[in-house]
Amino acid sequence: MPDPGRLPVGLSVSWRVALALCVLAAIALTWLSVTANLDFACQNRQWPVVDGCPASSSASAPGAAGPEWDRLRERVANNPGDGLAMADMVRYAGLPPETIGMDGGRLIDLVSRVAPFRDEVLKQQVVRALSRQDWAQAVPFLVQLAVRHGDAEASRSLARLMVLSSQDPALLDVLRSASQGNVDWVNRALRVIPAEKLPMWATLPLVVEVLQRDGIQSATGLLVVRQLKAEARWLDAHAVWLQLWKRPLDLIYNGGFDREFVRDAFDWDLAEGDPARVGAEVERVGMGPRGQVLRIRFNGRPLRMPLLKHDLLLPAGVYHFEGDFRARELPSAQGLVWTFTCAQGGGELARSVAMQSTDSEWSRTSMELTIGSDCQALTLALVPKSEADVRGGLRGELLLDRVVLTRLVGGIAANVKR
Repeated sequence: MPDPGRLPVGLSVSWRVALALCVLAAIALTWLSVTANLDFACQNRQWPVVDGCPASSSASAPGAAGPEWDRLRERVANNPGDGLAMADMVRYAGLPPETIGMDGGRLIDLVSRVAPFRDEVLKQQVVRALSRQDWAQAVPFLVQLAVRHGDAEASRSLARLMVLSSQDPALLDVLRSASQGNVDWVNRALRVIPAEKLPMWATLPLVVEVLQRDGIQSATGLLVVRQLKAEARWLDAHAVWLQLWKRPLDLIYNGGFDREFVRDAFDWDLAEGDPARVGAEVERVGMGPRGQVLRIRFNGRPLRMPLLKHDLLLPAGVYHFEGDFRARELPSAQGLVWTFTCAQGGGELARSVAMQSTDSEWSRTSMELTIGSDCQALTLALVPKSEADVRGGLRGELLLDRVVLTRLVGGIAANVKR
């Protein structure tokens, strides 16, 4: 019977081989670390006993780089394994060789072998790589700075490179490769685009690929949508919007007001703030079997426009619009209307009949409209019928629900989703 405390012969041999490999790897790593430290010390003539250093090592002029450099030299002389001091010394790599006693590039190479992940070391490597436009070297260092160290300047640099990559296929390939293993840097870079006043549309070649892999965070994706809309790139913005949802959407998203609004995207936007300043209180409320509806209470103050709007991007064609409403105590001679206007130019395309008081009954308004190829980016808005009511305000209450847009094909409604 085999001894339970003893490994089988085959397994024992495999285990011994694995252990031997681990020992060899440890010895190799130790040797590399010691070699790097000794090499660094010899280059600066800082080892207490320098007889074993190569004859080519030359002494630097004491004090030429300033007292801080001298202090760091002394620290490394007393402890050649002081990676922190070495990382601080790399900040001097840009000085002339005669000032620090060695070539700056050589200093960076030596310190990177001892402290490869220190931020100062990475920054110097980035500067050197960018000066040569060596994207394959610069981008991985920038990614480490942005993700590992949370370096804001690294994220800004990556954002600029993403913009530049729209005209540089080689750079785009490097960024694609960097996004395969870690996409956190992509989200960080995209978030600084608006503040840096960079064109978001120029990042789309990379953003679309990362989006398709679900690598863009929802909040970042919505920022991309908002920025593209601000750049008048509605078609690109809408494509990103649809990709974020990963499912077909109604032509008027959230037409039943059942979900929280996503502002400045392709959802409802409303005038927010103190009702006394806005002229109305707008909120979603529950109403039994209808679920959530939108309630607007007018207080007689001047109205801030747009009171309610929804941006749309639609293919050319004929459409049928309808929506439920219930109004109380609204002026019978005026009321409110739905309008469709072109985003470019602001020309009004269609207007519904006025919605007026219905007491406690729900009613329905509807209309048909034709969208041409020159006006596919539109805004649906709720506005008073009379301009005088914008200035003078309204009183009463309006409830809205089930706002729907359907494309007609041959005069028949087609249940199209985008």
